[in-house]
Amino acid sequence: MKVNIFDDRRSLIHFFMGVLTYWFIFIFVVFLFYQLIEHFYKGKRDHLLGDITEYLYGLSFIYLLFG
Repeated sequence: MKVNIFDDRRSLIHFFMGVLTYWFIFIFVVFLFYQLIEHFYKGKRDHLLGDITEYLYGLSFIYLLFG
């Protein structure tokens, strides 16, 4: 299975949402529900793993800087 990361404009939004989660933990819940709704109800099944990976890259990046 191929996972595409940073393949569209929304990829940067996912990355920065991960960065903002460092200060605002509720963004994690919002992001998770957004991804689940998009995956199950909108039928965009091929982007789920890539979007979560981009989010986790942002979260990892900020923890490496400020951790």
